[in-house]
Amino acid sequence: MKVSLLLICAAIIAAVIGFKVVNTDAVGDNLTKLSAANKQRGSVFADGDQLAQGLTTQRFKYVKPNKYDVPENHANYQIGAKFAPLQLVIFTDPACGSCQYQINTVLETMKDFGKNLRVVYKYKAHNPDILDGGLFAQYMRKKGMHKQFWDNLPTNVSTLSTADFVSYLEGMNIPLDEVRAAMVTEAERSLNHLLQDQADARHLGVQEIPTYFFNGYRVDNKLVKLEKLPDYSRNILQGRPIWGSEKGVQIPLN
Repeated sequence: MKVSLLLICAAIIAAVIGFKVVNTDAVGDNLTKLSAANKQRGSVFADGDQLAQGLTTQRFKYVKPNKYDVPENHANYQIGAKFAPLQLVIFTDPACGSCQYQINTVLETMKDFGKNLRVVYKYKAHNPDILDGGLFAQYMRKKGMHKQFWDNLPTNVSTLSTADFVSYLEGMNIPLDEVRAAMVTEAERSLNHLLQDQADARHLGVQEIPTYFFNGYRVDNKLVKLEKLPDYSRNILQGRPIWGSEKGVQIPLN
């Protein structure tokens, strides 16, 4: 039932693209209908255990307080070498413009680490009833344009609509007929990738986006602080403990 509903979502996006964003009211109406249909059955990305049926919890390894072995999905956008000493995993949604603005700022502070840094984007829906961002990202991945898609996402709006994404792709000279066809023919496979990331987010306790994991540690701005990522990185590369203690409270060193 859930997969069928998700396929309906992809079909609606394909239909919306057919409007070529001339009628923005039609875009809103279609997404409103989808949202209502989802809520009648519970969210497509419900927080219940049903979502994770068949997805083994052995994918997850709890290492120590606040540190996890974060699983990866081959469909995730990945930058850098697999075994780079610095690993940053980001749960986000391309539809969240304000999230991408923050991510861009964080990555700017980490740019000096070059080949020592690996970044992995994992999908967590900004709105569990709207999958547009994830579907468009998967389409661009299949075209070999994952980097161009993520690097140039609009950040001047808090949330990107289907109309925003269509305009964005048009600006990249992407044929909309091709996009519309892919949203139907590749929908099930793409949605399976999104569901896997959503299940990963649930098991890791990710509720808000963007959420970061640095070398397995969850960046919660308490134990691990976002603004200190460059300091932690320099310590790792120089063979020193990542951090010591704060206010008399001992913190894991590696």
